[in-house]
Amino acid sequence: MGGESEQARQCIYPNLTRIQQNHFSKEDSYIHAQYVFFYPLEKVIGEEYVKILQSDEKSMGYAQYQFKKFKDKPTEIQPLTTQQCETLRAQARDDLAVVKGQYKKWHGGRNENRKRRQEKQRWRCHQPK
Repeated sequence: MGGESEQARQCIYPNLTRIQQNHFSKEDSYIHAQYVFFYPLEKVIGEEYVKILQSDEKSMGYAQYQFKKFKDKPTEIQPLTTQQCETLRAQARDDLAVVKGQYKKWHGGRNENRKRRQEKQRWRCHQPK
């Protein structure tokens, strides 16, 4: 988990200081936690166990304690490729926009896809058999 967490931190938040992190909006804090803590943890223990952790305050506190304890231990971390980093940054940026309610572009794309599917369906229905 530490490696993936560090990779996400290096790609999405390469110059983040503790002071900046302490002044994150609630949306920024949420996205940071998702990409640096929960998504890597999910790969280790699975989505269901992450949900269980999130629902239990003591378990969550212990998981955060363990994360802080091990995140500073030096390990060999392979950096992501430029393309992987760009993809991860774009996903985080899109997720942040959705969380902040700025999802018009994303939402519009979904509507376009739905329209295309409906047109294809109509076309198939009217094809001679």
